[in-house]
Amino acid sequence: MTVDIAALEEMGLTRAESKTYVALVELGQTTAGKAIEKSHLQSSVVYNALRSLMEKGLVTYVKIGKDRHYQAASPSRLLAQLDQKKKAVEELAVELEKIEKLREAEKLEAEIIVGTKAMTTFKANLISDAIPGDEYLTFMRSAEIKDESELRRAERVTRMRIEKGLKVKLLANYDSKERLAATEPSLLRKLSIRFSDFSFPQGITIYRNMTILESYEGMPMAVVITSSHFADQFRRFFYGLYKSARPWKKSRENPRQSLKGLPPRR
Repeated sequence: MTVDIAALEEMGLTRAESKTYVALVELGQTTAGKAIEKSHLQSSVVYNALRSLMEKGLVTYVKIGKDRHYQAASPSRLLAQLDQKKKAVEELAVELEKIEKLREAEKLEAEIIVGTKAMTTFKANLISDAIPGDEYLTFMRSAEIKDESELRRAERVTRMRIEKGLKVKLLANYDSKERLAATEPSLLRKLSIRFSDFSFPQGITIYRNMTILESYEGMPMAVVITSSHFADQFRRFFYGLYKSARPWKKSRENPRQSLKGLPPRR
């Protein structure tokens, strides 16, 4: 019976190891000399193959008199070793994927988005891809939105965040009251805002590994920086202020009215 040794070679055995192993399986317990005859390999090649097969646990021997009698391990041992290799490869693949994700998470990219509509579309896409419970931190702009269409777009994005179930936290200056007073009451009731008189950079959002810097002076634009390190720095800065900021005790009946109770910025 002719055995195709290609499968053994695919498992990692050399051609000499494969032929020697098959010869031992066919002969049973036998001497090296008979294995050499059966495999049609040179003696030095067979002895080297026997040594490496023993190291792999696929061949054993007993000493009878002065001679070693070799015996192949059960073919089921090959399957067991194959399973071990498969498990090792799977574990390696998992670790490599972690490294790949970490590398991608640590990559630094910067993108510039120009125009209010383009900025709104970008934010809407972020929210669309978000997972409920994702954290969304914003240093709120205090300047009042004078453009009615821009206000409606901002409210639409706010509504999307709420409906998506994001954990939205806003840090605002006291002079943001006018802008908030122009916001739809149904949205105001659901916003989580704290007020601070600290002069912090405005128009900044931290989401996942992104930091979004917005400017509406002249041509509206946003700079999106993708970097976990950069985002973590701003996240720590945000929470450093947020913890000491004043919570807004808004009235559910008339949240706009409760804004009047906030003191002016010092």
